[in-house]
Amino acid sequence: GAGARGRGETHEGDGSPLGLDVDRDRLAYVLHTSGSTGTPKGVEVTHRALAHYLDWAVRAYAEAGTGGAPWFTSVGFDLGMPALYAPLLTGQPVHLLPQDWQPGEFGPLLLAGAPYSFVGLTPGHLQLLEAQLTDSELGGLAGITVCAGDAYPTAQAERVSARIAAAGGRMLLGAEYGPTEATVAATFGYVRPNTGRTLVPLGSNLPGVLLRILDERLRPVPDGIAGEVWLGGEGLARGYAGQPALTAESFLPDPYGLPGTRIYRTGDLARRLPGGILEFTGRADEQVKIRGHRVEPGEAEAALTADPAVREALVAPVDAADGGKRLAAWVVPADGAPVEVAALRDRLRTVLPAAVIPATVTVVARLPLTANGKRDKAALASRQATATPLPYTAPRTDLEKVLAEVWSEVLGLEQVGVHDDFRDLGGDSLLVAPLLVTARRHGLALDLATALRNHTVAQTATALEAAAARQDGADHPRKG
Repeated sequence: GAGARGRGETHEGDGSPLGLDVDRDRLAYVLHTSGSTGTPKGVEVTHRALAHYLDWAVRAYAEAGTGGAPWFTSVGFDLGMPALYAPLLTGQPVHLLPQDWQPGEFGPLLLAGAPYSFVGLTPGHLQLLEAQLTDSELGGLAGITVCAGDAYPTAQAERVSARIAAAGGRMLLGAEYGPTEATVAATFGYVRPNTGRTLVPLGSNLPGVLLRILDERLRPVPDGIAGEVWLGGEGLARGYAGQPALTAESFLPDPYGLPGTRIYRTGDLARRLPGGILEFTGRADEQVKIRGHRVEPGEAEAALTADPAVREALVAPVDAADGGKRLAAWVVPADGAPVEVAALRDRLRTVLPAAVIPATVTVVARLPLTANGKRDKAALASRQATATPLPYTAPRTDLEKVLAEVWSEVLGLEQVGVHDDFRDLGGDSLLVAPLLVTARRHGLALDLATALRNHTVAQTATALEAAAARQDGADHPRKG
């Protein structure tokens, strides 16, 4: 019979039917997820919806080998559902990792039960395996390794694919997409080389899954145009436990379906590529206004990860001193190489609008993960309350002191260093006029051309001093 193995112990059954009469429309489980709102919601998933997903998962994953799957996530995270049920449905083992496993031992612990039929994990988990396993160990880990639960950078997938190929391994890489409300996953696709995309495309919808991409007025958008993802079909959850109003707000009648059918509003933004492949472009609720511009942090992440100096990047909105928002970025260097933040920002300016360029860029050894293996944006944002882009250099002259005071007043910052870039601190063309007015109030003859050409306090001070010297020479010409 099928066994669940943990810490050397095996439990065997005789394989006989249990004789249970289960109503497919009764609840199989309730998973609590806070999503992007931070407020826990109990998602009610029926036996019908779970059986629908597992019928596909058994054929797609469990039949990729005979070694079962490792289970290492919280029972409250649906990423673990295929690892728990698909092996048992095919008479394969479930390998239980210790409940208190630590990131530094993840690779060796996983390797102890290999080879598996499949491994389901997040890109954060895969990053740990990249660091802890050799090429041959990585390539022989499983028949297929599937990433889900977070943005999956193409650069990461290509690195892993190259290492597998170099060792002669045959492990396939795949990507799943789907919110808890769609019962584990709604789409799947294999990682393909040389897509030219920043993130791994999410594949196409599973059999029996309805996927619509609609605009704000619930009208279908053409292929190639981004819209909001709506999901329906056999895998749809019943709703939210004890929250009928929220259920009615999120699960709507399908305007294009048969009477009685429903679709779920995911809040995810995506576009359909040729062949029906889904490409994730961001979250509707993560768009944020920066100095009057609505921006998507994922756009900055994509530009950062496309830079050869950056291995991984995370961008999130944080509170600014003036009461508004600004973008903060954290980057992991590529192959341990140093990241020159000023040069990186200069390259970003060539590909991004000013409002999308992060005000701060912090270099970190690795991105922190939540207990479920997702990138922990909250942990990083909490450290970034008043960070400045470069090490602080205090004003050295009276002119630099006055200019720094002017910049601080206009930008709403406690202090400004002489080498801090006005644009990186949140300054843009809309703030140039207030800058000139404030400078004049402080007795400085700062003109528009000088303000636009010089982006640091030190540069501006030098320009003003040169202008004053030229004026002094004109007022007092030499006698020859």
